[in-house]
Amino acid sequence: MSKVFKNRWVRAAALAWLLAGGIHHAAAADAAGGAQACDASSAREERCLMRGIWRLTSFYRITSEGKRVEWCHGVHGYLDYTSAGMLFASINCDEIMSPDDPAAKYGYMIHYAASYVYDPATRAIRHSVLNSSKLDMIGTTVVRYLGSVDDRVLSLTVPSDHDSITHLEWERQE
Repeated sequence: MSKVFKNRWVRAAALAWLLAGGIHHAAAADAAGGAQACDASSAREERCLMRGIWRLTSFYRITSEGKRVEWCHGVHGYLDYTSAGMLFASINCDEIMSPDDPAAKYGYMIHYAASYVYDPATRAIRHSVLNSSKLDMIGTTVVRYLGSVDDRVLSLTVPSDHDSITHLEWERQE
């Protein structure tokens, strides 16, 4: 087994244990009424459509010069927005291409658990990070913007401090 492959498995196992600690937050949020219910009358609202399990289909950044930069080679992952106001995200790369890849600073993987709040006026989704494979994310709030959502596709954007915009496209899995 290659060192990279073995190291990824060790990290993944440790992360699974770490993220399991966030599950009690979901139950607490639900019990406290922290998440709004979706019913037949609200099912087509964005806040309801975004809930569910999504598979990553595209992850790239557009630079200020208009150049498209892929996150990494073979990017794959899942995102789960729960009705309890929690989310779980997991993104990995198949191959390490270059130390200049955007994914390099994250060790070619990023996993986190967070509570989330959606603001329909600004289309901002605020992720309050509870656990993460990138330890300095824990306790921070990261913002994603809803590009579009329907029964099949979820599109998110993330403005960066480098005058670029990151795009993530997800396909519904449930």
